[in-house]
Amino acid sequence: MKQPKKYFIKSRLMLLLLVCFLPFVTKAGGENVWSYNTNTGLTAYGPYKSIAVTDDGVFGVVLRNGSFIPTNDPAGIEVHKRSLNNDSGWSKFLPANLNLARPSPVITADNTGVYVAVKKFYYYDVFTPINSVINITKLSPVDGSIIAVREYTGLRQSPVYAVEVDASGLYVITNNYSTANLNDFGMQQGGCYRRYVTGGNWLVQKWDKSLISPFPVWEYTSQQSEGNLGDFYINSIGMNSDNLFVGGSKMNLGCTTATIQSRLESIDKTTGVRNWLQIHPVGTGLVGAIAVDNISLFTETHDPSIFPRNSKLEKRRLTDGSVLWSLPYGKYITALMLDSNASLDVASGPSGWEDIKINIEKVSTVDGSRIGNTTINTGISSADLTNLVDNDSVSADTVKLASDGTIYVGGFGGEGAFMAYGSAYTSLKKFNAFGLINMPPTNPIVTGPISGTINTVYTFSAISTDLDSGDTVRYGFDWN
Repeated sequence: MKQPKKYFIKSRLMLLLLVCFLPFVTKAGGENVWSYNTNTGLTAYGPYKSIAVTDDGVFGVVLRNGSFIPTNDPAGIEVHKRSLNNDSGWSKFLPANLNLARPSPVITADNTGVYVAVKKFYYYDVFTPINSVINITKLSPVDGSIIAVREYTGLRQSPVYAVEVDASGLYVITNNYSTANLNDFGMQQGGCYRRYVTGGNWLVQKWDKSLISPFPVWEYTSQQSEGNLGDFYINSIGMNSDNLFVGGSKMNLGCTTATIQSRLESIDKTTGVRNWLQIHPVGTGLVGAIAVDNISLFTETHDPSIFPRNSKLEKRRLTDGSVLWSLPYGKYITALMLDSNASLDVASGPSGWEDIKINIEKVSTVDGSRIGNTTINTGISSADLTNLVDNDSVSADTVKLASDGTIYVGGFGGEGAFMAYGSAYTSLKKFNAFGLINMPPTNPIVTGPISGTINTVYTFSAISTDLDSGDTVRYGFDWN
């Protein structure tokens, strides 16, 4: 019998939730327990949706804007680095005139630099369109000092979705809404908010990592004429050694209906030329997550008009994007990750994340059969959050798997909406916190079987003691 490889994932964390809208970084595991908190005196932080992990540390970026409305409050973004093993690191504040942009800054990193991209200078005024300014800042991974800055004019609105880096260059992916009659406010009809959008596309650029040149190495723009008219959304990206993979949708959203057409395309990283495009029929949902290497391509698709989310997990051909198998998943998939053993890790959980639970499930790369599962839980129930985050939700927006098997989760505890639409620009609620959660693998004392059969789901557990706190911690592990 083949002896499976053991994976140990800590399933209870000492997660510190702060009341005063403070960002936090926490790590739990064995003897390396640390927490990091920052208090800048501001009242609002944006959602923490972008993190980067290297062998040197974990990096995160967060929006810092006092009220999401034009005021004299300091506005900009904060970049944080924390060591993989302790609370050492640095923080860097980058001021920017963000105004009403809701810029959602994004980050990537390698051993040459930390790259942060953000959209600037856009007001919600459909009668006076103002082009966006895209800012890319390169920081030193050692101390956060600024190495280079590049700014350029994007199309109207142009939010930056993601940045990725490899040895040959920096890739910047943006949504671009350019049609003259784009109406961000929409119209109120019988108390129902409708959003009418007639155009847009996504833009992929490759830049030299030095950021010296004012022009990208190449630029690829998806075609508005491909698929139904509607709002272009990027929902996921992936990258292997040769190609970029961009997934998303085009949709028209109404009060009770949504016309959705999913899109997935492969772009050559050297030339910027598209290899192939998959457009799926209306009603098939959107491509929400991608995991890819040089052998396998996996995607998650779901229909956002159906709640709770019912995801499908699909394996596709790298050569043309066609589906090899499709597995109705029945869960809310947040992220897909391929580990060093060529197994697929699926991060999923309840749609509201009230109990701050993340389920990491192993799925074989052969036929989609489930071969194990692991539950990661902070040990804090929704009842414990009543006085901390108004018992609304804690969102795990991004999940990364490091080379050593450590799982990093970025998200925020929030109270709901960004702001009210309308001439008053009234802020509805403030975000209360964002965080990095580091969940490293460890080696507890095993109590139970030490071998298993492939394609069989095992629910094993082992007990270990956290040496720093003395608390008993339950560990879950699975078999591959």
